[in-house]
Amino acid sequence: MGRKSKVSALPAPVLEEVDRLLGSGRYTLDQICAHLRALSTQGDIAPEALPSRSALGRHAKNYAEVARQMRQTQEVAAAWRRDLLANPEGDVGQLLIQMLETQTFGAMVQMAEAAGQSDEAPAADELELLSRVVKNAAQADTLNAKRFLTLRAEAKREAAEEFKRRLDELAAQAGPGNGIDLRTLEEAQRMLGFR
Repeated sequence: MGRKSKVSALPAPVLEEVDRLLGSGRYTLDQICAHLRALSTQGDIAPEALPSRSALGRHAKNYAEVARQMRQTQEVAAAWRRDLLANPEGDVGQLLIQMLETQTFGAMVQMAEAAGQSDEAPAADELELLSRVVKNAAQADTLNAKRFLTLRAEAKREAAEEFKRRLDELAAQAGPGNGIDLRTLEEAQRMLGFR
């Protein structure tokens, strides 16, 4: 595993200050480096612990990526809330499965990129955890498909019962004076398996 970056090794309050400055978007890397040097002269950071500009740039890039992912997650959550409010009967389970699959795919891409940038293979426990996630997502998909088929069969049964009930009502009203032919209704019931 690679060594810890000098930026992430900074004392927690200083690292929080760096992240706050990066998050504000109002400061350049050079300004943040100058701020860190000023903290060093005040004794808040040892001079040898000061990160280089390039280390700070890598941290800023990672910070921006995490911030992008958080914004994306918040946008998805907002869209999810809107959809749930608009369609409270919707299938939340399927949405959660899709979100999990998306996150798993993203983790797999990151692992592949990291493996391509170093000579180290992904840790066995990371691969095991990822394989469990994939297996659980597949099982959830299967359960969701079974649930869908069960709901569809139930809806079909309910529709058939409603159709039979209406045919029975029509049969009860059948007669020459109201334009409903009893033999035609009985034939329809027989063809549909209701008799």
